[in-house]
Amino acid sequence: MRVLALLSAAPTAAQRRGAFAADDEVEPGALDGLHAPAVLAGDDRQCGPERRCLETAGALGLASAPQSILRAWDLGSWAGRTIAELGDEEPAALGAWREDPDAAPHGGETLSQLLDRVGAWLDEPSERERAVAVADASVVRASVIRALGADWHAYWRLDLPPLTVSVLTHGSGVWRVRSVAVPLR
Repeated sequence: MRVLALLSAAPTAAQRRGAFAADDEVEPGALDGLHAPAVLAGDDRQCGPERRCLETAGALGLASAPQSILRAWDLGSWAGRTIAELGDEEPAALGAWREDPDAAPHGGETLSQLLDRVGAWLDEPSERERAVAVADASVVRASVIRALGADWHAYWRLDLPPLTVSVLTHGSGVWRVRSVAVPLR
């Protein structure tokens, strides 16, 4: 059986104010005093390419080469903007984005594309029994949704705070969810 532990990256100042993440650094102090729990031990370490992912992995001794397939959901022109701001300025576009998994009014990646990309990553064969990935919460959410076999609506119903661990297992050709959003602290 393969075990995959997914750690959502530490928060950024932009995320704390309700903005869609850009390639921001980790919020000061967010990683102070943290240690990697045993569930994050693995011989296959992967990491999203964003600074917050690399900084989180480095602080916890989980450093690895960044993987572009683990990049955060590309929200195009909305990166760095808040949901409240978009609700005021582009309410129809924001509504379309939430109601249609194939909509990308921001010019970036659709939800369907994110789910397919992460699904392709999960489906890559691996000989290693234990893997760890440090990624943006969007990638962790997509991984859990794929493991559950849920449709895209479930993406909007799953809350994954920063610095939480979700564990998936794979055996007999099927992914299963062992735990979701367990805080490091």
